[in-house]
Amino acid sequence: MLTSDDEAVYLKAATDLARMTPPDLSGFPTRTVEVAMLKVFGRNGPQENWLNEFRGRIKQASENTVQLEPAERAEFPHPREKSPAASYQRLVSTAERAVHLLVMGPFDPPFRFVLDEMAARWQASADQIADTATALRERDLALANAPDEIERRQRRLAGQGLGLEALVGDDDSVGANFLSRGITAARSVSRVVSVASRRDPPVPLATGVLIAPRLLLANNHVVPGEVDAAEAAAQFGFEVDEAGREGEYVTCPLAPEVCWFTDEELDFTVVAVADSHGEAPGEAYGWVPLIEQTGKALKCEVLNVIHHPGGERKRVSIRANRMVAQDEIWLRYTSDTRKGSSGAPVFNDQWEMVALHRGGIKLRDAQGAPLTRDGRRWTPEMGRDAAAYMGNEGARVSRIVKRLRAAPLAAPMRALVDTAIEAGAGV
Repeated sequence: MLTSDDEAVYLKAATDLARMTPPDLSGFPTRTVEVAMLKVFGRNGPQENWLNEFRGRIKQASENTVQLEPAERAEFPHPREKSPAASYQRLVSTAERAVHLLVMGPFDPPFRFVLDEMAARWQASADQIADTATALRERDLALANAPDEIERRQRRLAGQGLGLEALVGDDDSVGANFLSRGITAARSVSRVVSVASRRDPPVPLATGVLIAPRLLLANNHVVPGEVDAAEAAAQFGFEVDEAGREGEYVTCPLAPEVCWFTDEELDFTVVAVADSHGEAPGEAYGWVPLIEQTGKALKCEVLNVIHHPGGERKRVSIRANRMVAQDEIWLRYTSDTRKGSSGAPVFNDQWEMVALHRGGIKLRDAQGAPLTRDGRRWTPEMGRDAAAYMGNEGARVSRIVKRLRAAPLAAPMRALVDTAIEAGAGV
């Protein structure tokens, strides 16, 4: 059973972990800390009942933004400590855009404490998400969107001969040009792969999209540096053809020496792509204009994602995906995405790009443990594709354009980036 000393240790540890700082337990006798931690983790593996107690305290202290998860042995950068009292190491996971604290004690399996920034923002959007659900149920956009937002969207749709009526109604049919315009947009979407090893097959990393004849837009956490970009390539046409066969595709190396800009805050990278057979990739596959103007999507509106989930052949997620919340930088939506979807373009029904997908928010149980798609508790050995997600987040295109306008670039790179910006200026 838990003693008052155990409770005090757990409360102090949970409070510190909620701030993502290593727990300062120096105020307790060493033996008190060891006993309390061993009750949770045990010498021969975690004790599930005490582990759930500890999870609950961390979850409450952090208002659901910090979670305790199992970790893989390979995540530990140093040999494990021999003392049962845990030590910790702070690090940043660029793959999931989350701050981690790894437990470095003698626990098997090891654990980590995760501050999921996207989950924290999703949590902060709870009122917007609830308003969106009400607006969809009542078929009233005004219950989820401000009058000026609705007016901007109405003006933009009117310019294309469309109205707002279909956004929350029962009729989810679209014009036939939805298909042809979607096919055009999809051609510019590529699979991003690592070609660091010239002897081994390319390793799938994520998704990217052409925004100019020679410029690719991807995530910063996928290609964070010029060295990473120099060891990566974009594969165009990596999809299944009309007959259901795997079609031929073209691999174009990335060329950061020609153009390179990355932004960690908005999680995007713009990088040049080498020509294919003497031709810019965009001349063969087209590109998607970056539209700085707002009013491209409202909460309740259906969004569409073109991506390479799990590194697979190109797929399109449509209809079962609604925009549910937003802030000045991010859009939040409910599409089905997986590892490999990072860097995918997110479109409205007119196939205007509204966001750059950056990741999903994990679905968790009452104790904060991540779940699988079939409702079991997720563990690392199941692989990331087995994890269930309840929502997604993407950087707003309008914010990406503003950042690119202000980017300090050398003249040749500035000319290439300005070409992309101006292509979307009049759209």
